[in-house]
Amino acid sequence: MDGLPYQGRYDNITKDSFQKPKTPQQATVSLTLAAVAKYPCKHGYLARCFAGTKKFPAVRLEKFKEGLVLELVISSITTMFVNLILFSSVPAAWWFFRHRKEEGFFQWVGLYKPQLKTKWYVLLAFAVLYYFFYNFDFTQFIDPKTLEYIEDSSSISGNVFAGIGAAAILPAFIQNFIANGVAEEILYRGFLCKRFCSKAGIVKGVLLQAVLFGLMHNILYVIAGLDVGLWYHTLVFIFTGMGALLLGCLNEKLFNGSILPSILLHGTGNFIVSMLVAFS
Repeated sequence: MDGLPYQGRYDNITKDSFQKPKTPQQATVSLTLAAVAKYPCKHGYLARCFAGTKKFPAVRLEKFKEGLVLELVISSITTMFVNLILFSSVPAAWWFFRHRKEEGFFQWVGLYKPQLKTKWYVLLAFAVLYYFFYNFDFTQFIDPKTLEYIEDSSSISGNVFAGIGAAAILPAFIQNFIANGVAEEILYRGFLCKRFCSKAGIVKGVLLQAVLFGLMHNILYVIAGLDVGLWYHTLVFIFTGMGALLLGCLNEKLFNGSILPSILLHGTGNFIVSMLVAFS
């Protein structure tokens, strides 16, 4: 929690900047992750608003950090199991009823040792392309009001790591690499992409799974009740769809169909973003 932007500057925050808890005791170690999400302030979460103040002294802040890490880890582990079950159920059922006599599930879905099929410099060029893609700031095309709305929303999973520093490392790792990386790659690059490629060819198969991956993110925004408008949905679709396109090409064109490269790249990209949010 070191270096929080509002530490020692509580007087500069007006009563309209955030929703205060009813009692100071609600800002102690007993505060859970749910409480943090319940009482957001304009530029982050409750820990920011009370950091280094008399209402939230340093001792309580340290205890809060310990409780927050535990809550985040538990939440990430829960999300991990839910996502793995949710995203793997259809592939597992499809394999069991149609392909279990042909090969094992891991081999069928692409969870095997990757082998590079192309020259090393092609892979290097791909890595550079992916780096620039992932670091491209598409938020410059979003109006400030919508961007502020997204950054303050508790429905965006990455926002829960905002400003908490090293406390985010373990839960973010679990969430980014397993809950998102492994689970999403099994469904999209392991199941859908391979089924589409076997029926329509690699190019069409990779394109189809990329479209579905982009639409999935649009649907999640709608389910979460986020009122972001058509333009933001379009940007999300393009950005996530392009990411899925590159990951599909990585597995099917540059490697031997293993989904481990896309799991590693997907998880690493998300983890870096979470760390930037956590240490900002």
